Amino acid sequence: MIDKGIKNYNLPFPTRFRELLSERDINQQEIADFIGVKRQTVAQWKDGKTVPDIYNFHKLVEFFQIPYEYLLGDTDSRAKENIDISNTLGLSDEAIESLKNWVKESVENIDDKGVKCSDIITYLLSNEDFVSLIEYVKKSIDENISDLDFEKNKFRYEVEMYSKLKGYVGKEYFLDHSYLKEAEFLARKEGKRIIDTSDLAYFYAYKAATLFNGIISDFSEQLRDMYNELSEDDVDDDSEN
Repeated sequence: MIDKGIKNYNLPFPTRFRELLSERDINQQEIADFIGVKRQTVAQWKDGKTVPDIYNFHKLVEFFQIPYEYLLGDTDSRAKENIDISNTLGLSDEAIESLKNWVKESVENIDDKGVKCSDIITYLLSNEDFVSLIEYVKKSIDENISDLDFEKNKFRYEVEMYSKLKGYVGKEYFLDHSYLKEAEFLARKEGKRIIDTSDLAYFYAYKAATLFNGIISDFSEQLRDMYNELSEDDVDDDSEN
């Protein structure tokens, strides 16, 4: 029979409780003194053997200054005001706060003809090409990971490739342990070519950069046309006066 404490050790509450203790370098006695319980009680919470009652749970939230939803595992956000955004968009607190500060500084420091960061973010996110841009970034990262994974597990891949090529080539074909040659052999049978994962990662990154440059260029042209229209209206007003 599995011990209940072992079974509950990796549940959201004890896991996040341990993370908070470790990250903030807080010992169990500090928690115990603040809440008014024994240190052994805190140790049991940490290991998932027991859970705090409602009063003690509220005191834990007060001690760490985090939303109770985080300790329960209902959200990844540690800031109450960020919960809705984090749960909806999957953004971290760091990303949300970075955007908030960025927009705030932009508003405070903007001149009459400056472009607000909020306008840039709005245009990027609403542009139909932005989704494709993110997809290319994701593909580039995936290919980079795949390239690292191959280097780490090269021998295993070669063994798998050998089993696929059995009957087509002899054992001597594999003496040089060239994964690409073996993969190219299979690809040629299908009328295809092999592209190295690092090259493919670079290709997707290039596609993402091209899309991004296009989005920025289009936005710049729109702003330029808008400023020109405003300038023409000002000239017309001055002429009438």
